[in-house]
Amino acid sequence: MTLVGREYHLQTLQAAASHAADGRGGCVELIGPAGAGKSSVIEAFREWASTHGFRVAVSAVTEWECEFPWATFTALMAPFVQHLSPTSDPDDAVLTELVLRGENSDSIDPFRMALAALRSLSAAADVQPLVLIIDDLHWADDSSLEALALLSRRISNERIVVVTARREAASDFRAWGVSLPVEPLSEQQIDELLRP
Repeated sequence: MTLVGREYHLQTLQAAASHAADGRGGCVELIGPAGAGKSSVIEAFREWASTHGFRVAVSAVTEWECEFPWATFTALMAPFVQHLSPTSDPDDAVLTELVLRGENSDSIDPFRMALAALRSLSAAADVQPLVLIIDDLHWADDSSLEALALLSRRISNERIVVVTARREAASDFRAWGVSLPVEPLSEQQIDELLRP
């Protein structure tokens, strides 16, 4: 995939992933208006990470999900529930039920879910470094946003990088990491992109 005017964004994501592979995890947010190219950057990064030894999980949030507690969080965690211990840890049991049966509840503690998710993701990252991508985060439900923010602040010593894309004014989510503004392309960049 050819990117125009987004080379710095891609290089920043690649550097964050390389740091994560060395056990220095983090979070990178792409923030910009609709149509600015956030999803294109994410797709180019996903392709790169998939060919550079990372296990990649992608969750693209849809507008209707903001009405359902935990929808975004459970979609992201679905590939990793096998790393939970529901018989020995009550929080793991709650997260497993949440992911497998969709038993969404506002009464579930986001902090405890973030810690259960961290245990699961950490176990998976011990096998292969993880890239977790969440596109259109501005549509995510409040419970998921809170748990994801808590999770993103606790991965600095993990082989995990979280990459999110969202519209600037549309979410209260603030990750612990790098925020990259994605501005619309200039006319010159658009001409370069359209050139055969």
